[in-house]
Amino acid sequence: MIVGPLTTASGETSAENKREYFMSDDDPKYYNAWIKKVVSRLRRLLCTWHVVKNWNIQAKKKIKDANLKNQMKTEMKRILNETNKDRFLQLTNAYLEKLQKANEVEFLNYFLTYYFLGEERIEMWAHCHRKNAGINTNMAIESFNNLLKTNQLKRKVKVTIEKLLDTIEDLVDIKMWQRILNIERPNANNYQDRIIIKAHRKAEAMKTDVNVFEKEEGKFYVNRRPFL
Repeated sequence: MIVGPLTTASGETSAENKREYFMSDDDPKYYNAWIKKVVSRLRRLLCTWHVVKNWNIQAKKKIKDANLKNQMKTEMKRILNETNKDRFLQLTNAYLEKLQKANEVEFLNYFLTYYFLGEERIEMWAHCHRKNAGINTNMAIESFNNLLKTNQLKRKVKVTIEKLLDTIEDLVDIKMWQRILNIERPNANNYQDRIIIKAHRKAEAMKTDVNVFEKEEGKFYVNRRPFL
């Protein structure tokens, strides 16, 4: 997934046409292909879903203590999702010390080798280093890709480029109208819509006078004053 506007056809990046992030799983081949083809070197981010998936797979293989194995996902996700850098380091050091005391050397070495191999590597997955990126996973695109291959192309291997482009255009049109209908008529059976409806009703019920001021780009000041 590339986050930001598209580059020009020649691969050049103008000031108003600049991509910022490249998100993928941990396989480097896509990013390496990108930097060879395009002039701009984007900041690489790892998809959070794939990071957690890798941790789960390795924990099952490498952690011997059953309790530590069950707690791993919760504790590691707390580290991953922490947005304060100082708190991130505190949580990380505490968990590493916990693994060391439990003599879980194999998983400890895996974590240090693959996720703490320098500051650049940490910045790829830790949320405290991507606070303004606006994205943490590429699952929406992967879901769309699966929908395209399974529902539309019926898992056909040989498809002409004309057929593929027509199918993508039709699917985008379908998804666009679905999105419009979901906005206009939210479906209470959908989890995300239930959360949104609940939040809107809660906001409407608040008996407060709220003023929001934009201090700078991406930062807002909320002045919440209750009615007397």
